[in-house]
Amino acid sequence: EKGHDVEFDTSVPMRSQLGIRNKLFDGTRDVWAWAHLDKKTQPYITMSFPEFVPKFSKLRLYGTPLSKEITVELRKAGTWRKYTPKKIRYEKYMMEYDFGEQLKTVRIRLTFPKLKQQHLEIYEIELE
Repeated sequence: EKGHDVEFDTSVPMRSQLGIRNKLFDGTRDVWAWAHLDKKTQPYITMSFPEFVPKFSKLRLYGTPLSKEITVELRKAGTWRKYTPKKIRYEKYMMEYDFGEQLKTVRIRLTFPKLKQQHLEIYEIELE
């Protein structure tokens, strides 16, 4: 239910904030929640947490195609800071970023590599 307390900004317009809120945090890891189809723009998802401050040491991202070139940035003291994970676990439709320490922030931005041939689909985001 935390998905209702998250606001999103994405590289392509969403049909509904409610749709992405409900799908990206619903626990279903194999159903399309958001897609980026435009090969001209840089894909990104920004999540804001106005009602709570998440604390996490791992971020799991489910979707396709996933690449180690995805950057994770957290908003700290009014500026974006890039965080490099200590470990990355990769499966066909999942990437887990283990930061090795507890992080907390009111905003997270995921920036994906520019698309070359296919579109980007994101199914689920988990903060552990």
